[in-house]
Amino acid sequence: MLIEDVEKLVEDYYKRVQITPAQQDALAGMLHHEFDRLIAAETDELARLTANRDRLEGEQDRLMQAHYADAIPLSVLKREQDRITGELDKVTRRIDAHYGDCADARAHLDDALGLLVNCADIYARCDDTNPRLCNQAFFTKVFIDEDNELRVEHNRPFEMLLDPQVNANALTWAADTNKARTSTNIDVGKGSSLVRGVELRGFEPLTPSMPWRCATNCATAPNRVSTARLRAEATALP
Repeated sequence: MLIEDVEKLVEDYYKRVQITPAQQDALAGMLHHEFDRLIAAETDELARLTANRDRLEGEQDRLMQAHYADAIPLSVLKREQDRITGELDKVTRRIDAHYGDCADARAHLDDALGLLVNCADIYARCDDTNPRLCNQAFFTKVFIDEDNELRVEHNRPFEMLLDPQVNANALTWAADTNKARTSTNIDVGKGSSLVRGVELRGFEPLTPSMPWRCATNCATAPNRVSTARLRAEATALP
């Protein structure tokens, strides 16, 4: 098959999978709602880490006061301060990661949805270099079968965002949420169950800091260089 024919198949594929603004809003609403739920579930863990940090900082202060009062020698002070500093670093990194990782994950979600709502338009505007970047961002593999049909394996998180069931769940969730805003008689439990059936694949950083990050598969985000350049292309669209 000629390369021009392959490129046409890829172009047609992007046209088929490009999501609508309504799908973008529904997916963003449902998945950000899930992020909120997961963060709320970590309230106790975050409180424990914060209390541990405060305890260690208090211990540091008491050690210094004891040293100034000649109650402990310098060698003991140094040994204990090194121990406390090491424990404090670990706790502080976990607290910072709790907030920073979630912010990064939300940004990755918004970036991915921004690309999906413009993917066909971006690909159509690509110069000789950017089609490859586009394909690297969206696909891990591209196959042409015997019937000259295109088949792809998506990069994370696009494999989840383009899943028909996830999209159907998102639209149902959005509809239920809109009804709940206008009526106190609507049960939003169904929407909640739809969200909880989704694994947030592709949004977490490689190193998990909290248990829920392990539970959601700790997948890598899309190629950052590719998505950054493609995001600039999307911003330039009329």
